[in-house]
Amino acid sequence: MAKTTTYRFPAADVLAAKAAMTSFHDDLVAKAAAYTETIDDPYIVFGVGKIVAGPKTTLAMEMAADPMAYLLIDPPGGITYADLHDLFFGAPRRKKAEELMGFTLVMLQMIRRVGEPKGRSLMALTEENFLGPLLQMAMTYTNEKVPQEIVSRVEYSTRRER
Repeated sequence: MAKTTTYRFPAADVLAAKAAMTSFHDDLVAKAAAYTETIDDPYIVFGVGKIVAGPKTTLAMEMAADPMAYLLIDPPGGITYADLHDLFFGAPRRKKAEELMGFTLVMLQMIRRVGEPKGRSLMALTEENFLGPLLQMAMTYTNEKVPQEIVSRVEYSTRRER
């Protein structure tokens, strides 16, 4: 029998996560229309109540926030905003990507509200169950776009409150 885990989050946190994903979607659509060049160092930054994407140099303020997490997707040749939109909101990945992004956002909100408990870290749980699979999805997507034997640099990282 498969083991399942039930997560219970306040409705306000779930609504805030959905609003953040809608805003992220709209931002990617707008950027895809305005910028057709590739991004060489694309980061996707998850903060409490928001997700943003772009080159590391333009996301310095978002990356300084705590608690936060980010994905760095660095395929050879870079990636466009249109590809980022397709990665997170295109079929057949959309449902799974939205689930993973939503859980990441509500977990970050929970960590901000209650802090890190003793024992198993909520951030470690978030990394293992939500960010890790989201990174794997991104790696699969970029490899399908530009097949490669070795990805030059792909990582995900989180900053824990101290």
